[in-house]
Amino acid sequence: MMTSSNRLTSWIKNKTVQGALIAFACAAITTLLMVDGRLEVLEFKTLDHRFRTQPVWDPLQGPPADIAIILIDQDSIDLVSKEIQHRWPWPREFYAKLIGFLHQAGAKAVVFDMFFSEPDTDRQEISGKDSDLALEMATAFASNVVHSYVPQKRGEKPPVATIEAIKRKSSINIGTNTLLSLTDYNTGALPVSTLSDASAAIGFATQSPESDNICRRMLLLSSFDGATVMSQALAATAFLKHSETIHIEPASGWCSGALHVGRHAFAIDKTASVFMHWYRPAPGRKSPFDHHYAYNLLKAAIRQEAGLDPALPGGSSPESIFKDRIVFLGSTATGTFDNWATPLAKVTPGVEIQATALANLLRGESITRVPRAITITLVILLTLITAAATCLGRRRTIILISVPLLLLALILGSGYAALHKADLFIEIIPPILAVISTFLAMTLTNYLTERRHSRMVRGIFEHYLDSSVVENLIANPENVRLGGERRECTVMFTDVADFTTTSESLSPEQVVHFMNIYLDAMTDIIIKEGGFVDKFIGDEIVAVFGAPNPLPDHAARACRATLRMAERVEELQPAFREAGCPTAIFARTGMCTGEVVIGNMGSENRMNYTAMGNTMNLGARIQGITKMYGVRNLVNQTTAAAAGTTEFVFREVDAVRVKGKKQAERMIELMGFQARGEVFATLATAYAEALDAYRQQQWGVALNRLAPLIESGDGPAIRLAARCREYQLEPPPAGWDGVTNMLSK
Repeated sequence: MMTSSNRLTSWIKNKTVQGALIAFACAAITTLLMVDGRLEVLEFKTLDHRFRTQPVWDPLQGPPADIAIILIDQDSIDLVSKEIQHRWPWPREFYAKLIGFLHQAGAKAVVFDMFFSEPDTDRQEISGKDSDLALEMATAFASNVVHSYVPQKRGEKPPVATIEAIKRKSSINIGTNTLLSLTDYNTGALPVSTLSDASAAIGFATQSPESDNICRRMLLLSSFDGATVMSQALAATAFLKHSETIHIEPASGWCSGALHVGRHAFAIDKTASVFMHWYRPAPGRKSPFDHHYAYNLLKAAIRQEAGLDPALPGGSSPESIFKDRIVFLGSTATGTFDNWATPLAKVTPGVEIQATALANLLRGESITRVPRAITITLVILLTLITAAATCLGRRRTIILISVPLLLLALILGSGYAALHKADLFIEIIPPILAVISTFLAMTLTNYLTERRHSRMVRGIFEHYLDSSVVENLIANPENVRLGGERRECTVMFTDVADFTTTSESLSPEQVVHFMNIYLDAMTDIIIKEGGFVDKFIGDEIVAVFGAPNPLPDHAARACRATLRMAERVEELQPAFREAGCPTAIFARTGMCTGEVVIGNMGSENRMNYTAMGNTMNLGARIQGITKMYGVRNLVNQTTAAAAGTTEFVFREVDAVRVKGKKQAERMIELMGFQARGEVFATLATAYAEALDAYRQQQWGVALNRLAPLIESGDGPAIRLAARCREYQLEPPPAGWDGVTNMLSK
């Protein structure tokens, strides 16, 4: 016969096995979806958001300041057509003029994100052959020009001399033990061999958007007619870093290898693509790079050839703008079709993508994706933790909810921080899916196993209400109507002061232990005073007095609960210290009395008993104001009037107009019980006299009356004195009503 101990052991084992099976099943499903690519698009969307939320870089951290972009925009094309009498496409001679102009200005390199694959056309004033020759001569003379081409998989084969020139200027020896699967090209839109040979470097310029047509990666290498060739950005990097070696580190395990450019290493996939690091532009700017317009430079170049002043718009000299800078030249004009979607914008010029790629290579700032093996291991670990927490937390709501939420917060925080701080791309969708699916599966399993449908309402309300209130609601369900009812109540918002700072010094286990002690004690007092806990928001408690059961003295009950909670917190200080809290704990509370809509919000099948309305909003604002005035408890004038002075001591602190409200509210401090009224009498009287003098604009009188209060460290007195000194230096405007306007929530 099985004993009670054996039955309990068997039950624990069954639950453990059940949780492990569910965890591994969720991990397996998540892994299959991840490996099959079903989660990839969603993952990339989160990556885009991580880029959009990264800090705006300052000049010391952002893209290299020595990169500038010259744009051939539609305005430039129109102005050249109108004033220089040349329609698009421009003769190659114009680009030769720009190269010469930039060379004289001291540009470090000129990179063309444009293709010169066909001979130039003849024009009345210049032949196409002479125009091509001008571009070739300018390219050769400057000796720092990087050209580009578009490789293609199919098409007419270019001349052998053209292909060989590309290989001479763009090929690289990467060895044979790389396991790369490079894209193979055999033809393309290529410049003539003489232009290729005149170039300092040449590389292919292609974009590789993902399945959602957003460019996130840059292809660095490809195979062209049997040779491994470099992209435009990599070719430009090789030219600019001619003394540094470029080589491939052989693949090992999941990683296809790494491309080394000098001291920088870039993790590449099997196609030799790398995730780009995107730079957010500064506020008010559309691009992180300096933009200049081709018409202005062309006009300045023509003036320079004529012996005139080549100053650019604004009077800047070419040297002051372009000396020692890498200058990209590309087109954004209508019909050029060189605009792409990126993580930061729906429309980004292709030349800006090329500039970003070069900036990444020069700075070693590409994104490294964490290997899938690590992600799969993390998924398995998270499912096991979630399953264990759900099993242990079935009767402890705080464990049941806080552990998955903490895991989700850690996943999101790690994913965003890793990208922002270390250029690491950590996949967050598979871990999130693993945690959520495991939590839902475990919760559903527990629900079906335990079959507690008939006790759901009682179980939920007993977490928030006194048992007598629960019995009343069950016996008289008409007291809580679906859809809510209007009722005057007193709402309370209270949270632990500086809890964020305190929690940083605690482990997650200590935080949970502290919250258990604190919330349990505070909730007990609220329920005993007849209130109900609307919600917990971290360390914040939102409570309502006056519902669901009517309470004529709800304001007094709320004030009494607040003072009792403060006393209880003082009694619990030793327990808080044992939990690891390094400093004394105290709470700040805001209360507001007024009309709310309270009841069951939601649907017949899923509802939440809560309160809504302006009174709730104002109560939250009042709680936030307590810190500004250095007090523990603030109420509005309606609460103070309803609670009365028979049991409590109040003093008016200020009149405040919160953001979004026209009507001013008098902020009243709940100082304590009337039984200790003599302790507060002198302070309240002196402050009231100072506040009256302040409102009469008698700044000196107010400061004299505030002096002894300031010495005692009274928060409202310190704040009021500071405003008096400000108004002594700069009096308020005419019609000043003595109300403090809050500019933020």
